[in-house]
Amino acid sequence: MVGVVAGCGCLGVMMVAGVMIAMVVTRDPPPQTSSPYPPGTAPVTSGGHETTPLPGTPVAADGDVELVAARYLIALGQSTLAAARGEVGDPQFGSPHASPIPNVVALGAEPTVQLVVIRLGGSAGTQYVRTSLVAFPDGRLRAAEAKLGGRPTGVAFDEGVGPELFAVLGSIGDGLLQRGQCPQLLALSELEGLPQPLIADLTSELGESRIECQGLRPWPGFGDPWAPRADGMLIVAAGPSGPVLVEAELHPQRGILTPSRIREHRSR
Repeated sequence: MVGVVAGCGCLGVMMVAGVMIAMVVTRDPPPQTSSPYPPGTAPVTSGGHETTPLPGTPVAADGDVELVAARYLIALGQSTLAAARGEVGDPQFGSPHASPIPNVVALGAEPTVQLVVIRLGGSAGTQYVRTSLVAFPDGRLRAAEAKLGGRPTGVAFDEGVGPELFAVLGSIGDGLLQRGQCPQLLALSELEGLPQPLIADLTSELGESRIECQGLRPWPGFGDPWAPRADGMLIVAAGPSGPVLVEAELHPQRGILTPSRIREHRSR
C-alpha cells in the first residue's frame, strides 16, 4: 500500500514537472527592445570607452566624423569636376555649374579624383584655429595644416549648411585646444607620384604645424562652440600626362554649401 502511494506521489510530481516544462517551452519570447539611438548614432567604442555622438552630428557606421568628412569631400570634388565639364553638378551640392574647362573635358565622363584639399578655419570666443584637410578616395583624411591662432578667412557657414565640415572642424578645434591633441598630419609617402610643385604646395605648412602640435597644452575647461569658415578647395584629378588641378570657392546658397568660381588651378 505504501509502495502504491509512493508511486502515485512520484507520478504526480512528474506530471506537474512536465506541465511546467511545457509552459516554459511554449511561452512567447520576450519582445525585442529597439535601440534607444537613432540610426547611425549608436554608441561606438573609442579608446576602450563607449561614447555616443551628440544629436545632429553626422557620423559614419563606426562613428568617425573624419571618415564622413572625407566621403563628403570626395563626392563634392566629383560634383565640381562635373561642373567643370560643362554639366550640372549634384543637387546635394547646390547643382554647381561652370564654363567647360578643356583639360577636364579631355578626362572623359568619369575622371578619377586622386585627392581633394580644403582650407577651413574657425573661431570660438577669442580663440582661432586654421587647418587644411586632404581627403583621399579610400576615406583617409589628413591635415596638411593644423594651427591655433590667426584670424581665419573665407566664408562663414553654419551647421545646417555643411554639417560634415562643421563637425570635423569642431572636432579638430576641440582636439587642439581642449585636449592638446593634433589631428593626423599628412605624410609625404601619401603624395607619392604627384608632381613636385604640387607636393611642395600641399606640404608648405606641414613643418610649422608639426612643431606647433608638439608644443600643445590642453585647456580642458574651454568649451565654446566653433564657428567655421571655408576658404576654398582644390581637386586633383588623374590625367594621361599628369594630374589636372581644379579650384573653387565655397558659398552658402539656398541652405547648401556650393562650389562657385570653378576654374583650372595655375601654379604660382
